[in-house]
Amino acid sequence: MGVDAETYSRIVKFQKAINFLMYGNFNKLSDIAYQLDYSDQSHFNREFKYFTGLTPNGFLKNGNQKKSKRFEKEPISPLRILKC
Repeated sequence: MGVDAETYSRIVKFQKAINFLMYGNFNKLSDIAYQLDYSDQSHFNREFKYFTGLTPNGFLKNGNQKKSKRFEKEPISPLRILKC
């Protein structure tokens, strides 16, 4: 795939976080962080910002304004992220 196992694992966790955010499967952002085994909310925020350039909260605000049709149909697989 062109990435090491650790990077792939980070991408998979990030993808799961995106799916939680897009489909509203959470009460608080910290619920997502703990469910995906991030050490704390801050670690989750940093990792999310690394991949998107936005915090999870910023992503939610931005996503509500510019919702992609791709998200409405199906979750994005980690391999799609690698191809971009």
